[in-house]
Amino acid sequence: SDLVGTESTYPSPLNKVSAASWPLEVRIPLGGKGLSVDIDVDGRANARLKLSGTKLELDRAGIHLGPGEAALPEKGIELTGVVDELDANAWQEVFSSKSGAGSGMLETALRRINLKIGTLYFQDRTLHEIKANAVRNKEGWSVLMQSPWISGTVQTAGMERPVRLNLEYLNLDHEDLRSKQQTEVSPGSLPS
Repeated sequence: SDLVGTESTYPSPLNKVSAASWPLEVRIPLGGKGLSVDIDVDGRANARLKLSGTKLELDRAGIHLGPGEAALPEKGIELTGVVDELDANAWQEVFSSKSGAGSGMLETALRRINLKIGTLYFQDRTLHEIKANAVRNKEGWSVLMQSPWISGTVQTAGMERPVRLNLEYLNLDHEDLRSKQQTEVSPGSLPS
């Protein structure tokens, strides 16, 4: 199928107008335990899914954005890929919506994210050249970040707990981090 006539209102890179042609290929290899499903959408995204049980529920999945192939993880869901642009605000809205993608397994089963992002829109910032490798652990998320303004690990444990940083460098004066009102960062204004 070329998905002409099908529209997606998800944020980039999965937004699609109905007139656009995005060839879809679905492969279901026979044999083995459970049901394996491989999906490719026009080289823009692909997934490897493993379904199990009598109701064929999602057991684990690898999702890859951009060129390359998804790998099936040992457990949970992993998101990998390379994208030119990613609007984290729009995706956060999708996952926090009661009827959106976050209302199901993805929000709780997502175990790892490994993305290279050309331009990331996050809160009121436009960030460039981001590499993020995030792993969910017992405490929350451990995120190895690399960009022109930060390199190191950020550990989050939910809204009620502090964020822990273990950084090689942090350039608070980088243009990606400057607010519209503030052009310089004074070390005396930082918490100690």
